[in-house]
Amino acid sequence: MSFLQSLKDAGASPITSYIRFLQEYKSTDKALHLFIEGNDDPSFYTNFIKNIAGKKYELYFYNSKNKDGVYENYNKINWNTYNKNKVLFFVDKDYSDILGLRYVTDDNIFVTKYYSIENYLVNVKILKRILTDLLHITDTETINGIVRTFKKEHKVFCKQMHILSSWIIYHRSKGNNIPLSKVNLSHIFSFDQDLKISRLQKPQGTKLMSYLNNKTGNIDTTECWKEITKIYRQIRLIRKDKIHLRGKFEIWFLIAFVNELMENVNSAKARGEQKLKMNINLSKSNAVEILGSRLDIPKDLKKFIKYNIAK
Repeated sequence: MSFLQSLKDAGASPITSYIRFLQEYKSTDKALHLFIEGNDDPSFYTNFIKNIAGKKYELYFYNSKNKDGVYENYNKINWNTYNKNKVLFFVDKDYSDILGLRYVTDDNIFVTKYYSIENYLVNVKILKRILTDLLHITDTETINGIVRTFKKEHKVFCKQMHILSSWIIYHRSKGNNIPLSKVNLSHIFSFDQDLKISRLQKPQGTKLMSYLNNKTGNIDTTECWKEITKIYRQIRLIRKDKIHLRGKFEIWFLIAFVNELMENVNSAKARGEQKLKMNINLSKSNAVEILGSRLDIPKDLKKFIKYNIAK
């Protein structure tokens, strides 16, 4: 079979990631077999693993489709036969700790310390890389001014997101379906000409909770709100917002801030003056791919990889 035909057949193939692992694993190989949740994960993890393990290791990725799929694959493997330190599992923490969900733990299972991998990508260092690498801003004073504004508005955004996170946690605790991909934070937040962020009183002409329910098909009652308010008080006590702030929402803030920066700067430029622009279109869908390679390896991930490589 040609490689083109195998590529065509791959999408329709019923073969599971577990079966493919059984076929590809060889105890004598210098290889690492990596079970992941989704398509973005290789863009995040590959460079970090390669930099620590070195070129001598071949990497095999197995897309398990979701968190439960990763753990299901872990449970299927006979660990009397397979070397744990050659087979690694990577999952996002999400709300499992807050909801009191229990998953198996092991030395070869990496769980993000934040809600998800995207939360690692939102920080001052990454912002500076965007400014210098993608927007070609090199003036130190300008960069420092942007960073100060970013840090201040990021705190405002995180605080404003507490109520939305509480609402999500409540519905997750009840097992309600909440398709968060339908929630557009551009309907909920706006920036002014000074890059100050504020939450709109009526997203698309309705109250925030009505907007969320309309988008996700849920219904809130007075009793719901008693529980949501209780959750709100609890998460306000958590010092690190990244623990409960959905990663894709935090990435939205970073990208929206940068886009608003470009728009505000360009609106003040005279006709014919060079505009501030990127050569690539940074978006939520490609943020992990573009920014992952610009991130310093997180300490918890570095410790995890080094430990298993050493074994």
